[in-house]
Amino acid sequence: VEPELIHELGCKLEHGLQETVVDSICTLLGHPDSCAHGSVIPSGRCCEKKSSRLRQLVMSLADCDPGEEGVVAFVRSQDGSIMDKLSAMGVFPGVNIRLIRSKPAFLFTMGESQFAIDKFLAEHIYLRGVTSDTIA
Repeated sequence: VEPELIHELGCKLEHGLQETVVDSICTLLGHPDSCAHGSVIPSGRCCEKKSSRLRQLVMSLADCDPGEEGVVAFVRSQDGSIMDKLSAMGVFPGVNIRLIRSKPAFLFTMGESQFAIDKFLAEHIYLRGVTSDTIA
């Protein structure tokens, strides 16, 4: 599907939803201030009402802290080379990832394997069900 068509359909969907549904989606995503493509998302009523920023239910590996783990929800990129790199490592939806450290590189485990990637690649991996664990 062409990116222009996806954007057009997304706009139609967004403007066709009830405000309570939009507020629920915004809250579920942790009141983001920008979309996956970097465009600014204006604050809505739900953002103004919140007393503190909620932790996102889906977050990029780059936003995780060492010791946190979660299940890959999706990999976001329109660049085939990024998708190729991550799929060659076995990064697919449903795979569990545990972040060991984030500096100087993002070191994470999947099963018995460890991988090191830069922040740019880590920003393309989105996890759900992120929980914290202490590193021994």
